Amino acid sequence: MVSSLNHIISEIQRKEKAISLTSPNEIDEAYQMTIYLKEYLWSIREDVTKQGFKNYWEEINFFRNIKPYILQKINDDEMADFSVRDISDGILWTDTKNALIELIYALYANSSLSNGKIGIRKISLTLERMFQISLGDLHHSFHRMKYRAGSRTTFLDQLKSSLEEYMDKDL
Repeated sequence: MVSSLNHIISEIQRKEKAISLTSPNEIDEAYQMTIYLKEYLWSIREDVTKQGFKNYWEEINFFRNIKPYILQKINDDEMADFSVRDISDGILWTDTKNALIELIYALYANSSLSNGKIGIRKISLTLERMFQISLGDLHHSFHRMKYRAGSRTTFLDQLKSSLEEYMDKDL
């Protein structure tokens, strides 16, 4: 067993980025990653069966860190397939596309999703799928927002105001 946890993680992240760029939607991406991870785990299993471990530390590291990491990634991808498809049924985005793009960039800039380890593209694809909307050229729309006259964060300002009004209501 030659591969270290860092090497395995970087290989998985490299493949995840490649799949993310080519997948048409979140479900397809989760499916492709699940297949890749299962095949990757199988190839590691074959290597271990043929070569064994160099020492006890390598074996302990594999069962404590490497195998659980890969299995967790497989589980996450299978759950993403289930959750996006089943939870978003009937939920539509009814505000403007620019409002959703503003929200996506705000979530990204604030590292609000996955501790900031998820990119704009993945966030937008997920929300496009969830809300059944096509946002078009996300980066161009954001560039136009940066140079708006007046408030550059119109939708976020409106959200804040609406939430404060709702909090002030006598419930």
